[in-house]
Amino acid sequence: MTRRILIKKSDYFSICFLIAATLLLVFSSSVPVYSREAAGAEAELQKAMGQDYNLRPETYKKLSFSPEAWKVGDIISAKPYAVVTQKSDQDETAIRVWTGLFFRDKDDLTVIWDEMWVDANGAVTNAHAEIDEYLPGYFLAASHKLYLVREFSGKMPWVMIPTDAEAKAGGWQPVPGEGLVNCYHIQFTEWEPQVADSSQTRIEETQAMPAAVPLIQPFAKNEAVLIPGDVAGHWAEEYMVDLLQKEIVNGYEDHTIRPQLSVSRAEFVTLLVRGVGKGNLQTAAKGYQDVENHWSGAWIGAAQAAGFLDTKPQAPSFRPDVPITRMEMVELISRACDKFHLQSTQEALTFTDTAELSASRQTSLTKAVGAGLIGGYPDGTFRSEGTLTRAEAFKVLSGLISLLQQ
Repeated sequence: MTRRILIKKSDYFSICFLIAATLLLVFSSSVPVYSREAAGAEAELQKAMGQDYNLRPETYKKLSFSPEAWKVGDIISAKPYAVVTQKSDQDETAIRVWTGLFFRDKDDLTVIWDEMWVDANGAVTNAHAEIDEYLPGYFLAASHKLYLVREFSGKMPWVMIPTDAEAKAGGWQPVPGEGLVNCYHIQFTEWEPQVADSSQTRIEETQAMPAAVPLIQPFAKNEAVLIPGDVAGHWAEEYMVDLLQKEIVNGYEDHTIRPQLSVSRAEFVTLLVRGVGKGNLQTAAKGYQDVENHWSGAWIGAAQAAGFLDTKPQAPSFRPDVPITRMEMVELISRACDKFHLQSTQEALTFTDTAELSASRQTSLTKAVGAGLIGGYPDGTFRSEGTLTRAEAFKVLSGLISLLQQ
C-alpha cells in the first residue's frame, strides 16, 4: 500500500528527498514550566501522539475535552503542543496539534499540524491530519522568538528551532535541509524513514510554556537605564520611563527627552513598529516617492507589511518629516487594534469637536477611545488636526503595549 506524501509537492523537493532522514529532537535538561487546570487536555491528546497520519484522526474523534473557558491563543497542551486557533459563531473551537514534524527547504520552514474542531460539549466533530504551514525566510530571521507570538499560532510550535543566526551564535550546526524532523517519534506504519545524524543540531524546548501565546513578545526592562532630567515630575513620567526602560525610545545627547516637542509622521510610525515588535519586517516602502532615501524608509515599509499602512497608498508622498496630527495617530492606532484583534467598547463619542469627522474617522476614534488609549482635553475637545507631542505619543504607545502584553 502506498504511503501518501506528507508535504506539498515542489519542483526541487522530491518524495525520496522527503523521506531520506529523520532527526532526533534534543531536549534541554530542564522541563518547561507548564501547569494549568486544563492539563486533562494534554492527557487526552497524548493518546494520539506518535501515531501515523492514518490513525490520528480516528483517535482524535474518540477524545473528550472541557472547552468552556478556552480562548484563542490558549495553549491547552505542552506535549503534544496544542493551541486554540479559532472560535466559531456556532460555539465550536478549532485546535491545532503539532505532529512533531517539520522540514527545512532552503531558508524556509514548513511545520506540519493536525487540526480538530470541538463542540460546546467537548466532543470532537471533525479532525484532519497533516496540515502544512509554510514560514518563508524563517532561517534568515535573527531569532526563532520572533515567531512565538499569536500571529503564528498554529504555524509555529513553542519550541526552539534555531535560525541560522542562532545556530552560528551557539556554535551549532544549522538545521539541515534534507528530510523531516520527527520530534514526537511518529511510528510510521507503511514506510521506514532513515534517521539522520542530529548530534550537532540543537532543537530543544528552552522556554517556560505560557498559558497562552502572547500577542507580542515581552520586553526585557532595563531598570538601570539613565532617566533624562526633564522626565521627573512630568505628567507623562510613567509612560516615558516605561518606554525608556523597554529601550523603545531614547533620550537626546544632552540627556533630555523633550516631551513637549511634536512628533513627525516618520517618528511615530517607527515608534509604533518598534513598540509592537514588528521591526523584523523592515523592508523598502512601497508607493511613496519621498522616503526612498529617508532614514525611516524601512520602518515605513515595515508598517505596510504589518498592515498599519496601505501598500498602495492614494498619495504618492508620505511627508515623513511633517508633524503627525492627532487624527493620523488615531488611524494608525485603530489599524493596530484591528490587526491584533483588541477588544474595545463601542460607546458614542462625547467630544465637542468631532461631529464633522468622516464616518471612517469616527469609527477609528471610537475604537481607540474604547480601548482606553485615547482621550481628549479638559475642555471636552479632541482637536483632531492638532499636532502630537512626544509625551502624548509615549502615553498612547505605552498603553497599547500594555494591552498587547496582557
